Amino acid sequence: MRFVVQSKKATLINVLVILFSLSFYIFVFSLIFYRLESNTLLPSQIVLDLKGNLEEFLEPKPISTVLEQMHINLFIFNTALLILSSILYRTFTDKKVKFILIVSGFFSMYFEELSTLAVIYLDDKFSYVVSIGFFVMVFIMTLINSINLISFLTGKIK
Repeated sequence: MRFVVQSKKATLINVLVILFSLSFYIFVFSLIFYRLESNTLLPSQIVLDLKGNLEEFLEPKPISTVLEQMHINLFIFNTALLILSSILYRTFTDKKVKFILIVSGFFSMYFEELSTLAVIYLDDKFSYVVSIGFFVMVFIMTLINSINLISFLTGKIK
């Protein structure tokens, strides 16, 4: 990886990372728009989506559907965070900041997904953890992506 990134002939990898970074922004904006349109962005919407409402004739979401969505989200978010983290590892020099960003990204992702089960089985107040975890995860992943993009555009790769 170091040779590929630092070589003078490695313009293709720079272009690929820059294109990945730009497409990641599109992914984040479309994810937020999807959550907004599917009514799963705010805590009250999350509870209504998961538990339903008998007065409004809204059925609760089946647990198999919730688990399937959690499985898909964890795979996609893990993959994206691993790619972003591997690029960050090569572009950023401060080890403490790297560690904090990567670990907090993973924790916020798992808090967001696992709190969905807590909303179903424990209490509706965990919907706040789901919502806050999502926003923290998106913020951290966008921050890591911005650091990577700036590093590649300015040529500051270690």
